[in-house]
Amino acid sequence: MTAEVQKALESLDRLAQAEQDAPPSATQCRNGMICLVHALQREVNKTGLTSGSISSISQRVVQLMQQHLEDSEVQRWGAATLEELFRRTPGPGRADQDTAAWAMTFRDAISALVSGAQASPAAIDLQRRCFSALICLLTTDDEDDAFDGSILASHMLEHEVMSLVAGAMQLHALSPSLLECAVSLISSLVLEGGDVAADEAFRTGCLKATLSTLARTLDNSENDDQWQGSCLVADASLQQTCLRALWSVSESGELGVTEIAADTGLESVISILSQDGTAEVHKWCASVLQSMLAKGGSDGLLAESVMLLNGSEVLVASIARYVDHLDVIERCAAALATLAAYGPDAAVSVLEAGGLSAVEEAAGVYGLDGDLGHWYHALQEAIEHCTDSDVSPAREAETTEDSSRIGL
Repeated sequence: MTAEVQKALESLDRLAQAEQDAPPSATQCRNGMICLVHALQREVNKTGLTSGSISSISQRVVQLMQQHLEDSEVQRWGAATLEELFRRTPGPGRADQDTAAWAMTFRDAISALVSGAQASPAAIDLQRRCFSALICLLTTDDEDDAFDGSILASHMLEHEVMSLVAGAMQLHALSPSLLECAVSLISSLVLEGGDVAADEAFRTGCLKATLSTLARTLDNSENDDQWQGSCLVADASLQQTCLRALWSVSESGELGVTEIAADTGLESVISILSQDGTAEVHKWCASVLQSMLAKGGSDGLLAESVMLLNGSEVLVASIARYVDHLDVIERCAAALATLAAYGPDAAVSVLEAGGLSAVEEAAGVYGLDGDLGHWYHALQEAIEHCTDSDVSPAREAETTEDSSRIGL
C-alpha cells in the first residue's frame, strides 16, 4: 500500500468514525472519496490491500453514502470508490478471505448504489457511476460463493435494478454514455441471472428500451423526424453493446427471441449488418442472428422473416467485407448454417446468395480447424439435404447450376 493510499484511508476512516453530534459534511465526504479514488488509481500494485481491509473500507464508504443520500456528488464518488475497491477483490483461495464478510459487503453495496441512483435520477454521471460499479460486481472473476454472479444478480433484481435502468434509459434517451452503461448492465444481469433476469428485462421494459436505442443508431431521419440528427446515429460502441444485450436475451430461450422479433429487433440487426461498420459490430449482428435462429423454435416463422429481409445476402456480403477477420466469418458462417438447417427453402436461399461458396472460400484460406470448419460442414450438410422436389421451379435451374459448380 502506498503512502498516498494510506493517508487517504486514514482520512476516510476519521470521517466514518465521527461522532453523531458532529457528522462530516457532504463536501468533506466527497473530498475524502475523491482523494481515495485518485490514490487507488495511481497505485501501481493493485494487490496492496488485503481482502479484509477492502471489505472494511467498502462498509465505511457505504455508511457515508447513506448519511448523505440526497447529495448526488457524495453518491457519485461513493460509487466510483466502490468500483475501484471491487476491482481489487481477492482471488480464490486467499488465506485472509472472509466469505461471509464479503457477501455482506456486496449486499450493502448493492443497496447503497441502487438507493443513490434512485435519489438523483436526473444526475447522468451519478447514474453511470452506479451502473458501472454494479457491472464491476457482476463481472468479478472468482470461484467463491460470495462472488457468484448469479447470486449477485439475484440481489440486484430484488432491489429492482432492472426498473431503475429502464427509467434511466427513458429519462436520458439521448445520452450515449449513459445508455451504453445501462445496456451493459442489462446484458451482464441477463448473462448471470439467466431466465429470471431475462423475464425482468421483458417486464420492466429494459428489452424494449434496448431495442429502441438500437433502432435510433440507424439513420431513419426520413421516417422519424423526432430523432433527426440524433447523436446516437452510427454509434458503433453503442450498437455493439445493444447487440450483446440482445444476444444474451436470445440465449435465454425462445421467449427472448419472440420478444426481440416482435419488436424491431430483427429488422435493426439486419439493417446494421447491411451497412459499413466495424468488424465487432458485424460479428455481434451475426451472433444475434445465429442465436435467434437457434433458439427461435421449429415453426420456421423466424427463418421466413430472415429470408424476407435478405438475411442470407447481407451475411454473405459481410463475409466479403471482412475477409481478414476470422471471427466475423465464423459468426456469419454459423448464422448461414443455422438458417439453412430450417429446411429446403432456407437452404436454397443461402445457396442462391452464395453462402456456401463464400464459406468454402474462407475455409480454403483459414483451414477447417475450429469453428469455421464446424460451421462449413454443417452448412454443407444442410445444402445436401435440399432436394429438387422442394425447390420452386423458378429457382431450380440456378440451384442446379450452383450445386454443380461447388461439387454437390
